[in-house]
Amino acid sequence: MEGTPRPRVHFFVLMIASIGNAVVWGMSGFIQFHATKPAIQGGFGLGGLEIGLIFGISAVFTSISNILWGAASDRTNTRWGKRKPFMFLFPLLVTLTLWISASVDVLFGVQAIFWALLISWTMKSILHAGANVPYTTVIPEVVPPEKRVAISQLGAFVQGIGFALGAVVPTFLFQVSSAFSMPFAIAGAFMVMTYLASSTAIPASSKPVSTVSALQAMRSTLRDRNFMRFEIAQFLWTLGLNIVIFVLPFIAQDVLGIVSESIYGWFFLSFLGIAGVLLFGINYVLQKRHVEKKKALLFSLVLSAIALVFIGFIGTPAFGSIPILVQVYTIGSFIFAGLVGIFIFPYAIMMGLIDYDSGSEATYNGTNSTVLGFAAIPAGPIGGLLVLNGYPWVGIICALLFIVSIAVMLKVNVPEHLFHKKEA
Repeated sequence: MEGTPRPRVHFFVLMIASIGNAVVWGMSGFIQFHATKPAIQGGFGLGGLEIGLIFGISAVFTSISNILWGAASDRTNTRWGKRKPFMFLFPLLVTLTLWISASVDVLFGVQAIFWALLISWTMKSILHAGANVPYTTVIPEVVPPEKRVAISQLGAFVQGIGFALGAVVPTFLFQVSSAFSMPFAIAGAFMVMTYLASSTAIPASSKPVSTVSALQAMRSTLRDRNFMRFEIAQFLWTLGLNIVIFVLPFIAQDVLGIVSESIYGWFFLSFLGIAGVLLFGINYVLQKRHVEKKKALLFSLVLSAIALVFIGFIGTPAFGSIPILVQVYTIGSFIFAGLVGIFIFPYAIMMGLIDYDSGSEATYNGTNSTVLGFAAIPAGPIGGLLVLNGYPWVGIICALLFIVSIAVMLKVNVPEHLFHKKEA
């Protein structure tokens, strides 16, 4: 296995689909923001708890589907290989369900908005998993171990482009169009094009179709103790991160007084700009010093845990003497400084923990996606309850989740030698 020469791959072309993913994922913030607006202002008029239930329930089904799509992909045998059929079909279905989610008030009436959005958003999320799990499994299959951190950094950069496009393009479209659903249809169509582009960079699969039963593959993956320790740690910090992301539109409305989707888009984009600058700066320092990946991730978690404590006090008397925008961007910059490492290193570390001789690479990747999905399940309901009890609780609870994740991550054995280029 290790002696088999790897085919030449154009990695940037391969990563293009992650831009489409990021654009579509970024649209969830606009759905949430629009759903919280009163119906009299053109929104869906849903409450925080209802929105939390929609995102939480959809995450349950998405999480379960991740590992199932991975197992199905490992066992797919077509002339296009194991992964490409999923990349061709599912983005089209995502586009359709994304548009339906943004049009539930028009298609089903205001009385059915909650149930219509719940069903359509759940279907969209499940179908997106069907595209994403096989696609992201291609990356560890074709990337040499010593290049996985570099590819993760490239992936973070490319996804950053996607999130930026997901903020900029809808922002302009919301300004010029009265149809709320149009940016969502365009986002879906863009995802289709990026997946088609990335499919051209995928070589013929050198991995045999798995002959192990899906249930046995799942069982052996869950019994990999080192891998599962990492997944537990990742679940904890991802839950904290998801809670913060869920609460951001509420902070934008309640604390900053933002009531327009376009203004919220520029607000979101400004933080992406900060994250981009920090990504390049921190990445440069880490590369120069050849910092161990586990230590770099732990440092990022510690920095995030410290910064998160303060997020709930924005706009409160605790910082009353500081202008509100200074509060937002100072605390936000510290949080993003910590999150940069969390965007770069976990995926590279996860790829280093996969048993590539098992023939179940997508099952491992699906398990990773399932854990990330499970972390989204309670984020909505917990975030909604924390908002009701006061924003300071958001930062405190999220910081505690990060601290516990650090304790678990300390017990994970990361094969640092895999990230160094082998001598000829």
